[in-house]
Amino acid sequence: MLAAYLGLVSGGLDLSADPAQLVVGGDSAGGNLAAGLMHDLRAGGHPLPKGQLLIYPAVDGRMSSGSMQALAESPMLSRPRMEWYLEQYLPEGHDREDPRFSPLLSERLEGQPRALILVAGHDPLWDDGQSHARALRAAGVEVELREYPGQVHGFLNLTKVQPEGRAAIADVAGWLRAVFADAPATRVEESA
Repeated sequence: MLAAYLGLVSGGLDLSADPAQLVVGGDSAGGNLAAGLMHDLRAGGHPLPKGQLLIYPAVDGRMSSGSMQALAESPMLSRPRMEWYLEQYLPEGHDREDPRFSPLLSERLEGQPRALILVAGHDPLWDDGQSHARALRAAGVEVELREYPGQVHGFLNLTKVQPEGRAAIADVAGWLRAVFADAPATRVEESA
């Protein structure tokens, strides 16, 4: 993810972007990648995006939180399924507490861009999002935490059956509008 981001903002591709015109985000494992990217950007002194959008992010590889224990058998995202995903993603012997994988444990939270974090109450990742919001705030980062207590992991993808998913999408859109309200017009350059 770091190479893709740096390639995009360096101007070395056919398409380049100003970091001040970007928000990086993702949901679940994608939230992990986005939060891990923030760690890598801070560690390398690279230009940061304008914001980070983390939707029920997986940010703590220890998988020992209260919600992880209480909701280990959640039908939408169970702990055994997460363990299987981890086996596919991490090389054998890789440290699950490495901040590139567990961004909650990063010592590079200070100076990260403002964040919107969405969490679902019936999701084993509820505590991950809550804890990451607290850690970012403690590091001086502006964070909006939006809680959807009655929802399950992935509810933003279930808008036909979960009206709260539509409300959450509207919340995200409102936050993005606010983030870019003070930004100059979008600048996308294409090289000849």
